[in-house]
Amino acid sequence: MKRLTRLLILGCLAVVVLWWGSETLLVRQLSRQLAQESAVTIQQIAALRQPGRVGVDATGIVIRSDRGRITLPEARLWLAATSPAVLRLDLPEQAGADLGGGPVIADLGDAHVNLRLRPLHGLQIGTAVAAAGPLKLEGETLAKAISAQAVQANVPEDAPVGTAAAYDLDMSVTGLSASLLPAGLPEGAELDGSLRARLWLDRAATPDSLADPLRTPRLLGLDISDGQLRVGRLNARIVGSISADEQGRAQGHLGIYTSDPRPWLALAAESGFIPAKAVVLAATMLDNIAAMPLPPGPAQELPAPQAGEMRLPFLMERGRISLGALPLGPAPVLMR
Repeated sequence: MKRLTRLLILGCLAVVVLWWGSETLLVRQLSRQLAQESAVTIQQIAALRQPGRVGVDATGIVIRSDRGRITLPEARLWLAATSPAVLRLDLPEQAGADLGGGPVIADLGDAHVNLRLRPLHGLQIGTAVAAAGPLKLEGETLAKAISAQAVQANVPEDAPVGTAAAYDLDMSVTGLSASLLPAGLPEGAELDGSLRARLWLDRAATPDSLADPLRTPRLLGLDISDGQLRVGRLNARIVGSISADEQGRAQGHLGIYTSDPRPWLALAAESGFIPAKAVVLAATMLDNIAAMPLPPGPAQELPAPQAGEMRLPFLMERGRISLGALPLGPAPVLMR
C-alpha cells in the first residue's frame, strides 16, 4: 500500500513538473520568436500557472501594419488539459488603435477566439470561432454583437485556380451602427446581417500564418449560399459566386434580392463594390434590368426572385462589372 501511495505521489509530481516546465518552455519560445518579429511587440510574457490549463499572459501588446497599429493592454493564450488541440485567446475589454486618424479607444466587450488545431496536418486550423460585443469606439456603439465560425472543408476539383484550402463560414452581426452605413439608408437605422459562404484560400490557415502578414492566407474567391441584410423594414438576401481573376479583380456573379433596391445600390457603392457614379443611372433602369433575362453561362445559376422581390444581377468578367446588361465600370478588387 505504501508503495502504491508513493507511486501515485510521484506520478502527480511528474504531471506538475511537466505542466510547469511546458509553460516555462512556451514563454521562452514566444519570447525568442517575438525577438525576430517586427510587426508584433509584447512588453512582458508570463506563464499562466493555472491548474488544468497551459498558457501565457501577455501585457503591453502592439501590432503594427502598413495601415497603422493596434495596442492591447493584455491578452491570454491558453489551452485546457482536457482539450489540448483547442487554442483559446481571451482579449481585453478595451484596445487602442491608430489607423491614420489619430489614437482612439475601442471597447471589445466579451471578445474571444477559439482555434481547433489539426496536429497531424501541420497545425492547420480545422475550426475557428470568434465573438465580440458590444463594440464601441470612443464610447459610441458600433455593433451590439459580432460572431463568426469557420470550418475547414475539402477542396473540390472545380475550385478557383490556386486554391489550397477551403473554409465554410457562418457569420452574423447585430446592431451595426448607422454611422457605418451609407446616407441612403434610414436615419438612425441599425443593420443586422448574416452570411453563409465557402471561402477559397491560397493556403491553409495556421496560428503562425495568421500572425505573419507575409504568410497570411489570401482570399481567392467565395461562394455565397445565403446572405441576409436587414435595416429597419428593408430586407435583402444575397446569393452568388465570386473569384479573383489574373489581375486580382472580381469575376463571377452576385444576385441581390429585395423589394426596395435603391438603398442597397447606395450601400454597394459605399462599400466600393460598384462605382458611385453608376448608382443614379442604374436606379433609373431598375425595372428594365429586372425584366431582362440573364445571359447564358454561370449567371444562370442565380435563382429567380420570389414574390415581391426584384433581382439585381451583378455580373463580373474581364475586369468589368455590369448590372444585367448595363455596364457600370471596373470590377472591384478582390485580391491585391
